[in-house]
Formats: sequence, C-alpha cells, structure tokens
Amino acid sequence: MPRKRFQLLRSYIHFSDNQHINESLDRFYKIRPLFEMLHHQCLLIPSTNKHSVDEVMVAYKGTRAGTLRQYIANKPNKWGFKLFCRASSSGIIHDLLLYQGVSTFFNVALSEQEQMLPLGAKVVTTLCKTIKHPQLSVVFCDNFFTSFGLVQSLHSSLGVKCIGTVRPNRTGGAPLMADKDLMKRGRGACDY
Repeated sequence: MPRKRFQLLRSYIHFSDNQHINESLDRFYKIRPLFEMLHHQCLLIPSTNKHSVDEVMVAYKGTRAGTLRQYIANKPNKWGFKLFCRASSSGIIHDLLLYQGVSTFFNVALSEQEQMLPLGAKVVTTLCKTIKHPQLSVVFCDNFFTSFGLVQSLHSSLGVKCIGTVRPNRTGGAPLMADKDLMKRGRGACDY
C-alpha cells in the first residue's frame, strides 16, 4: 500500500467520538474502547493457577503521544507505552492495566487499605481481583511490586498467595538477616 494511501486511511480511523469526550481523567480516551475490548477478551482465556505480574513496554517511537510515552533504559524496547500485565505460567496475558501516571486507577474501585499501598502493590491487587480461583492461585512478582503489605493484603482480602523478592526497605520491619550474611552462606540461602 502506498504511504499516502495509508496516511489518508489512518486519518479516518477513530475508536471514539471526539465530540463526546468530556473532561475525563482518562489520558487514553481515544483508544479506550479498543483497549476495553482487548481487556475483555483476555479475561475470557482460561488460566492456570500460577500467575506472574510484570510491566511490559509496547514499543512506540512516535512523537504524537506527548507525556504518555515512557522511557525505560533497561528494556529491549526503550520507548513506548507501559502496561502492567498478569500472565499465567503458559505465558499468555490474562489481565492488563494501562499506566498513565497519577490517573492509572481512575476507574478502579480500591478499598481504603488498598489505597495506602505503594503503586506496585496497587497494581498487583488490581490485577489479582480478576483471578477466577484465588484460593488456589499463586502470584509471582519482582522486587518493584513485592512488599510485606502486599502479601498481607492479597492473603487477607482475596486469599491469593504471593511470592517475590523483597527490597530491604519493604520488609515491614521483619528482623531478617543482613544481605552480606546471606551472601556468605552461598547460593540458595534464605531467612524467614
């Protein structure tokens, strides 16, 4: 297809009516209907009982996205849109959440306890609410998401078990062994 033809067609493709957009907190209002359709279809896919929550970059090098475009240096695609995803052990995404800064949770109902959690814990809690069998499920996270408050919140409110690496400042005051002492014990050493 010639480039001019593609640009002409692209100018007529819209996913939402611009005249019906009000002062919404949603920064992705132009593609929200398409995203909600994709989100709904992902929720319909049957999943396993082992889940992983992580961030994903959707590659985008264009300049029309404004401040919605993120830069993360240690990703293969450094520029793009950030999504938080919950995938099963088969690698298929079952739930996703668009990151849009302060207004990320504009349409998510969070309890008062969940609002006190840091961003990573809020993301995991939001994505775990759509698990079909939470009492049988285990969620794995990296150290960006994991905290003692998250593990307690998931277990008490949803019954989901959470496993992840924890940063030293997110242990919740637990008297754990120092990192140097664990490293002296060798690979596979743990403290509880």
